[in-house]
This record gives sequence, structure tokens and C-alpha cells, in this order.
Amino acid sequence: MSQLSNRKNRLLIIGPLPPPDMGQAYAVETLVQARQLHNLFDVKVLDSNITGRKLPTAMFRILRLFLSYFFFLFIFHPNIVYLTLGQTTKGILRDSLLILSSYLLRIKVIGHLHGGGLQARYRNSSAFLRFLMRTSIGKLSVGIVLGKSLVNQFHSMLSSERVKVVNVTYWGAESSSISLSLATTRRRCAYLNLLFLSNVFPSKGIFDCLAALSFLRRRDVPFKFVLAGACMPEDGYTAQFINRRIRTFIVDHELENSVVVYGRASGDEKWKLFQDADVFLLPTFFALEGQPASILEAMYAGCAVIATRYRGIPDLLEDGENGLFVPARSPETIAQRIEWIWRHPEWLQETCKRNHLKVVQQFSPERYLKNMIHVFYEILNN
Repeated sequence: MSQLSNRKNRLLIIGPLPPPDMGQAYAVETLVQARQLHNLFDVKVLDSNITGRKLPTAMFRILRLFLSYFFFLFIFHPNIVYLTLGQTTKGILRDSLLILSSYLLRIKVIGHLHGGGLQARYRNSSAFLRFLMRTSIGKLSVGIVLGKSLVNQFHSMLSSERVKVVNVTYWGAESSSISLSLATTRRRCAYLNLLFLSNVFPSKGIFDCLAALSFLRRRDVPFKFVLAGACMPEDGYTAQFINRRIRTFIVDHELENSVVVYGRASGDEKWKLFQDADVFLLPTFFALEGQPASILEAMYAGCAVIATRYRGIPDLLEDGENGLFVPARSPETIAQRIEWIWRHPEWLQETCKRNHLKVVQQFSPERYLKNMIHVFYEILNN
């Protein structure tokens, strides 16, 4: 790093910026706003976010993205292009054009994978798309994944020595006015506070969480469940349909007095929900899941976590130590784990302390930035 620190290199960042509230968008925003990065690099940014936009607007933004990209390649001429990688067919086609264009101009590209569905997409794609993925992703100088459990995502596309692990982090706690100084102190109250906070896809396990509540009532476990997040379309179902199904389930199972549907939460609202919760639930089997930032946020706020042993989640949790694993699509097991926590308040107290300390020590935003800058300079030195 020392041999390059005296001159300012040019860095082009391509990735989504919030809204919507997604871990990937917050990760890109953290880089874009980092003063330390701007002190070391001349930084330009292209927002690749077209989520939820109508087709004409989306097409216009995609066209503008490509035109802006080629403008920066020839005028700004970056030393490094940092690109967040897509996992859908459209995203892969887009990334292939961006990567190969940079490669032809001898510009180094770092591809950051904020998910865990790339390898499955590769295996299930046509021969042509697999060839395109090998050809383009194989030209990356480095591929970044979020945890050790995800290094196989680039298998058959990128050599293992060019795959780096940079752990995800929690976002925005320092800028919140909510004090988390008491996050590690959990007082026994008359019920257990349960929280689901994520973009509400069915495959994030929301209906398994709701079904688990019915089992809890039969087991005489007192609880309050907060469902926070925006409903998102999935598998042909609209967001409106998913929202109606959630509310119908609550009424049909007489859970109105125990469940709060909060809607989207961000900033202070989000951290207040984390602060008030005892147990965070995320029994996800989401196809594009990587290493959910929401789990780290819950741990930072001092929550115990119940989640699936899926994709990069085992890099964050150790079963029985700082969380509990459940199989996917298993509401009764979720209920059993919640009941166990209710019967063991001393475990909850110690777990909250361990989770907060682990995140502060291993997954801080400062550490994330330091690791990213190290990767940038490693590429420049090579």
C-alpha cells in the first residue's frame, strides 16, 4: 500500500444506493460516503438501482447506466472498477458487458457478490449463459464474498486465489439517536419480545414465523411479535397479495393482540425495534440470500437469533452459543426454540452480551472499510 499512497488513483463504484433498504445498498453507500476512501482515491459513482421501477423508466436508467459507464471509462479512465454483481439473468448480462468492456481497456474490475445465489444460477443456466459467466466473471481481478461459507459461489468461474472474503457489517447504528448502551441488558418481563425485520419475501420465512406463533399459544409461551418490513413480490405473487395473506392469517388464528404489523422501518425506528426485541427471527430460504445484514444488526442490538443454517449465516452464528438454528419451513421447530429460550432466561442474557461484543469486535463498519481498502490496494500493487 505504501508505494501507491503518494498518488491518487481513480476508483469507479457501480452499485445500488438506497432506497430501497437492502444490505447491498447500504454497503455501497458506506463506501461512497467514506471520507477515508475519498482521501485515498478519486471516486466516481454510478447508481445501478432500478428496483421497483416501471419498465420504461427502468429501460431508460439502464441505458443511462451504460452510457455513463462508457463515458467514465474513456474520460475518467479509472484504475479500478468496483462492481456489485447481479445474480439474476438480467444482472448477469449487464455485468458481462461491463466487465468485458473494462477488460478490453485493461482496467481492473472487482466484483462484489452480496448474495449466495450465483452458483445455483450458474448450474441451472443454459450452456450459453454458463459460457458467458465463465468468460466475464473469469476476467475479474478479484471476486469478493461475504463469508467463508460463500467462497464456492465463484466455482468454475473464477480461480480460488482470486476470491476474497470481506465480512458484511451493520449499518447506521452510530448515526442513530437511539442509545444501544443497554443493548446487552435484558430484563425478564411478562412475555418474550420477538422480531422479524427484513424485506418481506415469503421465502424469508415470514409465514413459518406466523405459523410458529400458533404453536406457541398452545405451549403457553407469552409473546409479542413485531413484523417489520415492506412486502415484496415473489414467485408471481404481488406485494399486495402477500400483505393480505399475512393479515388474513393473523385474523384467522386470532393473533391480533399478539402481533404488530409495523411496515417499513429505517433509521431510529429500526434501531428502536431491535432494542426492544429479545429474539430476532429469520428462518430464510431466500434464493439470493448471502449473509443477512439484519442478523448482524440484531446481534449488535443485543438480540438472540433464530435462523436457518443457510448460505453465509453459519459464519455469523454458532448453534447454542449465540443463536439457534432451525430447518427451513419448520414452524413447529421455531416454536420449540422460542419456548426453550423462554424457559432459559439466563441463556438469553448471556447470549445478548456475546452477540453485541462479537459484532463490535469482528464486524464493525471501520473494519469493513479497512478490509475493502486493503483489497483495492492489493489489486493496484498486483
